[in-house]
Amino acid sequence: MEDVPCEVEIEEQLLGAMLTEAEKVVPIVRSLLGKNDFYKREHQLIYQAIVEMDKNGDRIEPSTVGSCLKGKSVSATHLAGLIKTVTSTEPEVILAYVRRVKEASAIRELSRVDSTIKKAVREGKSSTDIINLIEGDVDKVRADIKLDEFKYDADVFDSICKGLDKRMDRYEKGKKISGLETGFPLLDKNISGLEVGLHVLGGAPYAGKTGISKQIGDQVVIINKIPVIFVSYEQSRDELAIKALSRLAEIDSRVLLDGSIKEKCPEKVKTLKEKEKEYREKYAPYIATIEADDKTDLTRIETYARRVIKEYDYKNTEYHKNKCLIIIDYLQVIPHKEDFKDMRLKVNAILSKLARMARRLNSPIWVISSFSREAYGARARDKTSEELDMTAWKESGSIEYSADVAIRMFTDEIEQNEDIRTVDLRIVKKRMGRKKKIVFRFNAPLSKFEDIDEEDLRS
Repeated sequence: MEDVPCEVEIEEQLLGAMLTEAEKVVPIVRSLLGKNDFYKREHQLIYQAIVEMDKNGDRIEPSTVGSCLKGKSVSATHLAGLIKTVTSTEPEVILAYVRRVKEASAIRELSRVDSTIKKAVREGKSSTDIINLIEGDVDKVRADIKLDEFKYDADVFDSICKGLDKRMDRYEKGKKISGLETGFPLLDKNISGLEVGLHVLGGAPYAGKTGISKQIGDQVVIINKIPVIFVSYEQSRDELAIKALSRLAEIDSRVLLDGSIKEKCPEKVKTLKEKEKEYREKYAPYIATIEADDKTDLTRIETYARRVIKEYDYKNTEYHKNKCLIIIDYLQVIPHKEDFKDMRLKVNAILSKLARMARRLNSPIWVISSFSREAYGARARDKTSEELDMTAWKESGSIEYSADVAIRMFTDEIEQNEDIRTVDLRIVKKRMGRKKKIVFRFNAPLSKFEDIDEEDLRS
């Protein structure tokens, strides 16, 4: 590869500093650089030897490193020469050197990605195929270049204080939560609204997970004045719109679906027309419902999100600018480009990507998850909080680590066929929060939820 960026002299100074004051310098460099970040092959070998010796607790100096490298084409003269290049071993200088080496390494990796793109174009691959082809490489560079985010607290403390000032301002103006308002006061109170991060809702098929998620999406648009993306792998755009109209007009969705409104409730025809107009003007322009398929992976979803964030006019948004709410229905069917033999590994990989995507987009992500069969039913509803562990989440052991908020949704098997029934949302994980149960009244024909009570979960 011609004209690739490299920092050979800086690499020499870093290695020299590691040989000069290993105890002081090696921990800093080890935590931020890998062997392949070095451009020269002999520098990679020297770095790897130093790292291995440090792991083993061996003394690190030119002679001992030279012994470790016998037969690997690294001369004692070169090792001794590295010592002479050292200008400083102070942490701030070492960090500056590390940044330069890391940046050059990242650019070299992106140059390789560029070559991959050009080859794919020559082969006639589609844009989506090319994005999927390079996604892993770009994610790796993105993850590795986290070094650019390194800052001492003093560098960012003013912005932290400004964030606190904004929270105080919100509170004084009657906004008691820091995240997006869901329209459910008890839920908002106990999860601080939908903050930036990953929120996972799990429950049985009959509990109403999609219905409450759609209602939250609609309410977020109206209350917070931000756009919402609803990614549905199961229900169509029409079905989701009917749920909304049924709830807003208070007309049984079955009547809307079979078209019998004039026969069964003629007094509601005018109301329906009014609510259709309201939804068309106030909701629909700011909701993007994606009828997802096996090509709708997280890369595509993030692209949709960036588009709506860019296109939305945030002039009426006081606190939540340049973000959106992403709702995904549901976790277990999100496609992944890797062919995982174990579904559990696939779901865990997706959860990890979702958590990172939320932070890149500075937006909350609300994802629906299936439950394992063992978690269904009235007996699960009566479990103590000690039994409210993460085993209920189907094909995932990672929700407790990846999710910022994890909620389990239950309705009694005896009530599940009732038109109006009680549904519990149990907040079993909330960073810096307590486990709580929020009781909802669910009007199934109207697909309408209302939070009516709360209580602590036993611990």
